[in-house]
Amino acid sequence: MPRRNYSSTAQRTTLSSGITNVATTIPVTATTGFPGSYPYTIIVDPDTVNEEIMTVTAGAGLNLTATRGVGGTTGVSHSSGAVVQHGVYAADFDEANALVNLANAKGDIIGATAADTWDRLAVGTDGQVLVADSSQSTGLKWGSASSWTTMLVDDFVFTTLLTHMTSVVSGAGAAFTTGGGGTIASLSCGTTTTGSVTLRPANAQYVYAGYSTQAMETGVNVGVVSDGTDSFQVVAGWLKSDSLSLMTHGSFFLYDTQGTVTGSAASANWQCCTVNASTRTYTTTAVAVPTVGYSKLRVEQVNATDVRFYIDGTLVATHTTNIPINVDLNPALTIKKSAGTTNRTANTDYLRVERVL
Repeated sequence: MPRRNYSSTAQRTTLSSGITNVATTIPVTATTGFPGSYPYTIIVDPDTVNEEIMTVTAGAGLNLTATRGVGGTTGVSHSSGAVVQHGVYAADFDEANALVNLANAKGDIIGATAADTWDRLAVGTDGQVLVADSSQSTGLKWGSASSWTTMLVDDFVFTTLLTHMTSVVSGAGAAFTTGGGGTIASLSCGTTTTGSVTLRPANAQYVYAGYSTQAMETGVNVGVVSDGTDSFQVVAGWLKSDSLSLMTHGSFFLYDTQGTVTGSAASANWQCCTVNASTRTYTTTAVAVPTVGYSKLRVEQVNATDVRFYIDGTLVATHTTNIPINVDLNPALTIKKSAGTTNRTANTDYLRVERVL
């Protein structure tokens, strides 16, 4: 419901000509002091048996456009010279009272359940924080405060990887380089049709999925877009294997313009994927993979319940099916060639891993 407008200086006026009980154009002799924005309320023939409340929704000069018979009144005919005044009616007070009366305890929060519909969210317990949750009537709930702790980070300042990181390179001309662009690492898949590079922790069994909450975050772009001649895939997230063809478990972002990876769409946009025991769930986002600048990709797995995908800080997908559990996963970034012999590259400016302890 749009906000109604009010004026403390509106002067009484009159109808300049009579109106029928269904007319929506209300001609008046003046609008001195009436609100300058719509909607607002007028009362015609106040304090008489013909009293009618109307909502003015627009105006052109001295002709007002109104919704008739508001607030329990009925549309009736009114004669020329009938009194017209700006005013209020029961809804103005009922709506405010309804909101005030919803909150009846210390800490209560009022939230919208739909347009113009409200409900009470009772205060949570000490230490809880407000969490967005679309399954709740108000879209909000109280939950435990997350304490993210950084477990691993590399921003590629040096020309060699830090000791906790490694690169797995396959194919002629494939290479991993770091530090040459200041704080950039490049994964180049070389000149064979199956070349690949994976950046991951040196420990190939980094986390046992399904029993903790962890996040992998990295900034990614591609030097040249993938096409039908020289096609490649980029994967960033939690991976079971360095090989995409052996990817039986994982939760990750995928770039795959040709639909090469099992179940994926042929899209220039980032796709979100969860896979458990080779069964997959995909969501194609509205965000294109950049060749200039970086997409900040973040994949959060919350125990065995859901995986949340963020791009540049915005939640783009939440998966609750095919969540990988009871399996070792690595935070990793991979590029793999699938057609053509021209070298193609994925770039990253950092890789970070966090866990809730």
